[in-house]
Amino acid sequence: MKKVLFLGNGINRLGNEFSWEDLIVSLQRSIEEPGVFSEQVPFPMRFEYLYLVGNEKYKYDEQYLIDEVINGIKKIKTTPIHDLLENTTYTDIITTNYDYLIEDSLGKRGQGFSFYKTEYADQDETLDAKSKKLNKNREKRYRLYTKNECFGTNVWHIHGEVDYPKTMVLGYEYYLAVVGKIQDHINNMNKKDAKKSWIDLLLSENVDFIGYQLDYSESTIWFVLNYRAREIAEGKIGKNKIAYHVLSQNMDSSKRSILSAYYIDVVEYNTDSYKSMYTEFFRKHN
Repeated sequence: MKKVLFLGNGINRLGNEFSWEDLIVSLQRSIEEPGVFSEQVPFPMRFEYLYLVGNEKYKYDEQYLIDEVINGIKKIKTTPIHDLLENTTYTDIITTNYDYLIEDSLGKRGQGFSFYKTEYADQDETLDAKSKKLNKNREKRYRLYTKNECFGTNVWHIHGEVDYPKTMVLGYEYYLAVVGKIQDHINNMNKKDAKKSWIDLLLSENVDFIGYQLDYSESTIWFVLNYRAREIAEGKIGKNKIAYHVLSQNMDSSKRSILSAYYIDVVEYNTDSYKSMYTEFFRKHN
C-alpha cells in the first residue's frame, strides 16, 4: 500500500503571524461588519455571511471576497515544521490548503520550488507547467484528478489552489458542488477507463490525518469517509488503515466514538504543544 498524508491547515498556524482568524477579521473590516463569529460557525458559513452582507451594503460581488482571501493566503509563510516534509517518505499528500507551502518544502529536495502539474478532465486550453505545450485536459473548476508532482511526492489540493481561484472551495455552494462530483466519481470509479483521484487513496491506501480538525461541517471529506465505512461494513471493500492524529486535550468522547465507528484509529499525543506533536509525528513517520 501507498503511504498517504492528509495535512490540514494546522501546520500553517505554527509560527505564522497571520492566521485564518486574522483573515476573517480582515474580511469583516472590509465590509465594516464588526460582529465576532463564534468558533462554532464554520468557515463556509462565515464566507456566505460576509458575501451576503457585503453584497447588501456595497454591492460587492463574490470575486471581491475571493481576491481578499487570496491576498490573505499569500501572507502565510512556511514554518520550521514545514521543513520536516523535506525528507518525507509519503508518496501522496492530500491537503485542504490552497497555498503551495507543502510544495515549497518538498522543493528543498532539489533546487528550490519546482513541481510538475498533472491535470485531467474539463476542456480548457492552457500551457502545461512542465512541457509548455498546450494542455486541453485541465480541471478548471474542481480538483478531483489534478495533482502536483514534486520530487517524488504527489500533492493533491482537494479544495483548490490559490493560483487557480475558480477551483477554491469557499462557501457552501462550492462544498455541495464538490460532493456532487465526488458522487459522480464513486459511481464510475470501477469502470475500465476511470481516472484516479485522491478519493481512491482514501478508500484503499494507508492514510495519516494530522493538522486537520475534521470538523463535522467538512462535508466533502465526511462524504468519502462515510462511503468507505459503509462499504467496509457491508463487506464490499477491505479495510485500509486510516489514523487520525490529534492532541489528547482536543479529543472529545463523541468524536472518538464516531471515528471508531468509521473504522478510523485515533492516535493521541499527550502534550500541550502542537510543535511537539508534529515533531514527534514526523520523527516516527518520515
